[in-house]
Amino acid sequence: MTKRKLILISTLLFVGLLIILHFFYGLFTPYNYFTAKWDIVRGKPKILQYGEPMMSDKEAILIAPKFGFHYKIVAGCVVSIPERSGFEGYNLAVTAYLDKKIGSSWKNKFHSQVDSLFLLDRKDTIEKVILAIDEVKQMSNDLDSFSHGNRHINV
Repeated sequence: MTKRKLILISTLLFVGLLIILHFFYGLFTPYNYFTAKWDIVRGKPKILQYGEPMMSDKEAILIAPKFGFHYKIVAGCVVSIPERSGFEGYNLAVTAYLDKKIGSSWKNKFHSQVDSLFLLDRKDTIEKVILAIDEVKQMSNDLDSFSHGNRHINV
């Protein structure tokens, strides 16, 4: 082989390798396995959320520091393949780190606390909506007549 062909083949292999790393591992995206390791070393790990927003994102952001990480919303519904691969690689590295640091049950505890805070923040709203249903109003009025006006329904 000539020197020119060898350089061309080497260049093509190198570029092909970079393309594979980009698409399958999100190498050139802001968040990937390597940036996760760097954030862990700096003491600033994050769990990344992308896709359709969840109703409990606000609560997750508040609860996450108690577990030693930050909850960050990084993208909406439209995410490229390299970005998704990078986000997933990042989250896998941070999840493995948190499993080792605080135990593998942290996810269940985290989601439980997020759900509790979410429901607590909306208890009054849920109660008002339920008590606005005609059948529930009628039942409440009926119970009022039996309980002489004492509070009897607690949702």
